[in-house]
Amino acid sequence: MIAGRYRVVRGLGKGAFGEVYEVYDTFENDTVALKLFTAIPPTGAWAEAQYLRQLADPHILPIRNADLASGVPYLVTEVAVHGSLDKRLAAAGRCSLDVDDVVRWTRHACYGVARAHDLRLLHNDIKPENLFLNGQGEALVGDFGLAALITPPATSVIPPGASPETAAPEVAAGWVTPPPEASFLSDVYSLGATAFYLLASRPPHDFTGVADAAAKMAIVANQSPPRLRDIAPHVPQPVARVVEKAIERRPGDRFPSALELAAALGTLSKPTRKWQRTDEHSGHIACWRGVAAHGGAYLLCLEQGARPSKCVITSVQVGSGRRVTRGCRAALLRTWPRAVRSVMQALG
Repeated sequence: MIAGRYRVVRGLGKGAFGEVYEVYDTFENDTVALKLFTAIPPTGAWAEAQYLRQLADPHILPIRNADLASGVPYLVTEVAVHGSLDKRLAAAGRCSLDVDDVVRWTRHACYGVARAHDLRLLHNDIKPENLFLNGQGEALVGDFGLAALITPPATSVIPPGASPETAAPEVAAGWVTPPPEASFLSDVYSLGATAFYLLASRPPHDFTGVADAAAKMAIVANQSPPRLRDIAPHVPQPVARVVEKAIERRPGDRFPSALELAAALGTLSKPTRKWQRTDEHSGHIACWRGVAAHGGAYLLCLEQGARPSKCVITSVQVGSGRRVTRGCRAALLRTWPRAVRSVMQALG
């Protein structure tokens, strides 16, 4: 029993900052999700709790309670029965999620974050793991356990925690010393970094072989991420341009608010052909399918060339298997993203 009220039914998972349980609320006779934040110290009486209870928005996972249990902060929400976006990402593997879906989910997240910002609350940990889906396939912002209140006239606050995968550079830069500072623009960065993560199936920075959180934060603080289309060449240029503006290193170069990021994503034109990474041939470096509005589809495959430094791109019509001459070419392996983008453009 937690806080004399919540009877633990089963564990739902363990993250960097705490443990999540499915619990039965004996006061309200309902099954809910409870997260114990065991890895962060309580900030006084956890003053943010009263503001968290005020958060109500169609794009925020409903919050039932926020308090302390034996000095440990906990947060109670409805159970996200339709899963989170990190589960979608894990199921896709190296394959990409649908670009239109990612744009739509990111806009939903922007709306939820904007509601929190109206109350001067920073989320501080926006990432795929903390975006949940409802029955209508809309994204809900959840897990406000690292939320921090910016009290006027201050414009920033020391965050109680952050995840390197989506933390803003200004937050990462002060992770050891001096203390990090987060602002509304830090959340804008995290929204953009989350969109990058969902589109590229990896975070903006490459942490391969780096296990220590402080070392990851140092990478975020000191290195610029690659261009999105160098990792995911199928992403339309207008989408990549918006995401990259959201993750500019200088806060002042980003969108000034979550709502303006949502608006920029909402005004993008649709490409004539939508591409998605599929990796349907196990021996290939990568594969993509491109479907046009009228229904015609191409399969584009990237393979190793005859020499280690070379690669070959082959495109065929889906169904007939007929080669498409303008979609076939050889290229240097180190420049394959540019070559793939060029072929996709040639195929319309």
